[in-house]
Amino acid sequence: MKATVNGIKVNYRVSGTGPWVILSHPVSANMGIWEPQIKALAEHFSVLQYDIRGHGETEATEGPYPMVQLADDAAFLLTYLGIKKAHWIGTSLGGMIGQAFALKYPDTVDRIVLANTTCQAASNAHTLWGERADQAEMHGMSSQIESTISRWFTKGFIENNPIVIRKIEDMIKTTSVVGYRGTSNALINFDLSPQLGSIKSSVLVMAGEHDQATALTMSQKIVSLLSKAQLVIVKDAAHISSLEQWEFFNKEVINFLLAS
Repeated sequence: MKATVNGIKVNYRVSGTGPWVILSHPVSANMGIWEPQIKALAEHFSVLQYDIRGHGETEATEGPYPMVQLADDAAFLLTYLGIKKAHWIGTSLGGMIGQAFALKYPDTVDRIVLANTTCQAASNAHTLWGERADQAEMHGMSSQIESTISRWFTKGFIENNPIVIRKIEDMIKTTSVVGYRGTSNALINFDLSPQLGSIKSSVLVMAGEHDQATALTMSQKIVSLLSKAQLVIVKDAAHISSLEQWEFFNKEVINFLLAS
């Protein structure tokens, strides 16, 4: 389904019944990356998946995309759907957007799951993401497949799950280059750490044991800055722990969201 919100057409999907949960995906992916979570979550919640600006079937506008703009997109979508409050589950970029969302819209967010993410751009982010965006513009998104897959998953998972990996490769390949450049800028120019302590929601921070894209120290920093946060390390997982260890991920997330 499509909704025109905050000046763009946003692609979204709703399933399940119960309290609302919104799922926010990584850069160069789309809402399909949440496939292993949908059935389990829909047994307890109304689940809102959406494609971030410039990804999947959501419109790509010329960047840069400030992190707060990406948070606004989600807020406008919730308003369009009449959703007054929702839990937030975000991986990587989706977790960064979730932090920005919670800071700007504290009354709209309930519990928060931040998976494989950070609250502050790395010191080399400008060079790193600038080079990746340049490569994508010169050679297309196919140029990002090999390096992205190697960052996102452990070697064993890549070797043993060729069908899953092909789906992820297709997500990367079909991401808009304009959208990739726009969100790359968001990953360069942000630092939410000075404000993070004002988030009063309960937060579950999940870190992949072998995540090289967002190291464990980044998750530990988030936890140290929040008043109500807990850290769970996902064993045998790299950057996309929600897919690589989906059964463990689902169990931890659902238990957290349902806890009294």
